[in-house]
Amino acid sequence: MRSAAKTNLRSVSPVLSGDPEALQDRLTALEKAVCQFNMAPGRQIRDTADALLKGIEELFPDSIAAILMTLDDGSTTVFAALQNPAAAILCYSTPLQYSKGNATLALYYPYTHQATEGLTRAIDRLSIFMGLLLENNDTKETLRLSAERYNLSAKVTHDMIWDWDLRTNEIYRHEEGLRSIYGFSDNDPIKAVGDWVERIHPDDKQQVIAHIDQARRQGEHMKYEAEYRFLHGDGRYIHVADRGYITRDAEGNPVRAIGATQDITTRVKALEQVRDSEERYRHIFTNNPLPVWIFDLETYRYLEVNKMAVQHYGYTAAEFEQMTIFDIRPPSERRRLKDIMKKHKDLDQTFMHGRWKQQKKSGDLIYAEIFSHRIVYKDRPAILAVAHDVTQNILLHQQLIKERQRREKEIMKATIAAQEKERNELGKELHDNVNQILTSSKLYLDCVALYDEKVEEYRQACYELINSGIEEIRKLCKSLVPPRLRDVSLIKSIEDILRNMSMARTLEMEFIHERFDEADLDDSLKLTIYRIVQEQTTNILKHADASRVTITLEQNNRQLSVLICDNGKGFARKTFNKGVGFTNIINRASVYHGKAAIKSAPGKGCCLTVTFNRGGQEA
Repeated sequence: MRSAAKTNLRSVSPVLSGDPEALQDRLTALEKAVCQFNMAPGRQIRDTADALLKGIEELFPDSIAAILMTLDDGSTTVFAALQNPAAAILCYSTPLQYSKGNATLALYYPYTHQATEGLTRAIDRLSIFMGLLLENNDTKETLRLSAERYNLSAKVTHDMIWDWDLRTNEIYRHEEGLRSIYGFSDNDPIKAVGDWVERIHPDDKQQVIAHIDQARRQGEHMKYEAEYRFLHGDGRYIHVADRGYITRDAEGNPVRAIGATQDITTRVKALEQVRDSEERYRHIFTNNPLPVWIFDLETYRYLEVNKMAVQHYGYTAAEFEQMTIFDIRPPSERRRLKDIMKKHKDLDQTFMHGRWKQQKKSGDLIYAEIFSHRIVYKDRPAILAVAHDVTQNILLHQQLIKERQRREKEIMKATIAAQEKERNELGKELHDNVNQILTSSKLYLDCVALYDEKVEEYRQACYELINSGIEEIRKLCKSLVPPRLRDVSLIKSIEDILRNMSMARTLEMEFIHERFDEADLDDSLKLTIYRIVQEQTTNILKHADASRVTITLEQNNRQLSVLICDNGKGFARKTFNKGVGFTNIINRASVYHGKAAIKSAPGKGCCLTVTFNRGGQEA
């Protein structure tokens, strides 16, 4: 729209009345200068508008140029102006050729005059030029925001954005993604598609090419997706996933592909680790030397069993799948199992352990230690259980108990027999010796009253018999009552035994104890050794008919040995019957985890060896 006041008309500027071609040249020069100004980096549209307004005012002296904008509420504001046009009385204006349609180029004068055709054409031309500048600025701003969004999207997604020109076979990639994913600071080495393809792993190359070719052939637009290994800039292969979208021209020819590349190395390795873990679990489960099974925590049905479970229980895998965990329990165990499983659910326990009776397909009962753990199997709560057959251990334990009981009975019998033997020996000693002495003493006392002339003789004989009886009783008591080894050493006590043997029979005796120190021995162990020596020397006196006896006590860091040998008549091992004496020795030695052995042959004497672990502990 043009408007003009019609008062105070003056002549127009010489420029307006000059050569029209000269004016067009000046306008062309102005437009060129403004375009160059606008192209400089960092220029704002208002700066460009000011430059244009300055050139207009130079072209048309006395004029005030301005660009006005109409706001959404209908009011008008000055977008650009070098001077205040408020005092002007004449205004020429025309709307800018601007798509938004809300801008006007105005030329103000402080006086009135008749507008020439050159002026109106100049204003029309410059309004079109300024409109183009505004449109160009809007386009630049739109592109800037688009590029900014593109860059921000590329940063946020951690993907590499790429644009593939299918006509030139060149790919343009976002710089940050190029560095972070492919490891290149420059796109040139892989800008050409052929160079990029050469860096794809040989095993994946044909597959990727096939994906691209298929996408090119199909449809108006086609999505392209591929996963492959790519040779990174540092020389290692990485796993990447490509997603692209192919566009076509009006003839349907593929012209461009835009997409993104993502580094999925970590995800692929994690999947490989999961797969390896599952394979290891499967191997451990399937080839476990113990029976293993998984059952449903709700239905108690077997979900899976390993080979050892099939082999051990006699059911096939298919039979197990039709069974519940109650089917391999005898009736007496099923109620207990139900109670345990209810507790398992109520307390939400993850691990349990217990011993159970179980029944094989053959009907044989076994004892099994069951270790179970709660797991999730195919999205269902389940129990993984491992069974250890301990039947043989339990049977062996029961056998050991029976053997211990039998052994205890034998020890009891031997003890009773030894007590009976001691009573018998004591009875014989009292009857055959002490009783006879006392009977003789009584006879002498009776004779004292009958024969007065022999009173002194009978009294003296009676005195000697009583002394003899006292001595016999003392010897008998000494053999029955153990020596006080705390006060009298074991060595001295054994020497007393040898001394008494020499009084009873002429014997060559040797006692070797140089490598023996009793200082750190338990009194009970010393008494045991004393009784063993006493028992065996008594056997020698009674049965061996020997002329020589050797007793050896020896010890080292680990063992203590007692060796008693004689050169008597000996006996055959196959005819040897363990009597009460030797049984007594064995029992005494076993209390301290000792072992007794005897070696003998007819005419070769006999050697008894008793070996204790040092300190009375089992080796």
